[in-house]
Amino acid sequence: MSLPSMDLAAAGSKVIATKGGGTSAADPAIQLVDYSPGTPLGFQQLDLSDGAAHNLPSVPANAIYVIIEPEGAAVRWRDDGTTPTATIGMGLVSGAYLTYRGDLTKIAFIQQTASAKLNISYYL
Repeated sequence: MSLPSMDLAAAGSKVIATKGGGTSAADPAIQLVDYSPGTPLGFQQLDLSDGAAHNLPSVPANAIYVIIEPEGAAVRWRDDGTTPTATIGMGLVSGAYLTYRGDLTKIAFIQQTASAKLNISYYL
């Protein structure tokens, strides 16, 4: 079931809400995507298949937020200075989106299962 889009003109963003069964990224329980207006600063793809935790590579100096999408497998992330593991950290399923507006040098990701990549878009 798809819920209607809500135009948040005062906030300058558009939020799309969908409701599904919650069993996968293709059928999320609830997924809110904030398409905030911003100036694109670049895109990177980060391969996590080595099983190690990684910080964001080459963060543009003036970037204030990122939109991150795992591809191929679920990942875990932390932004508190502690390295995530495959079982500890905030989970993000493949195909979901994370809009992150924190210290871009501290957020780290690790794959939960083999073959994970991150698609990363930086914004001002």
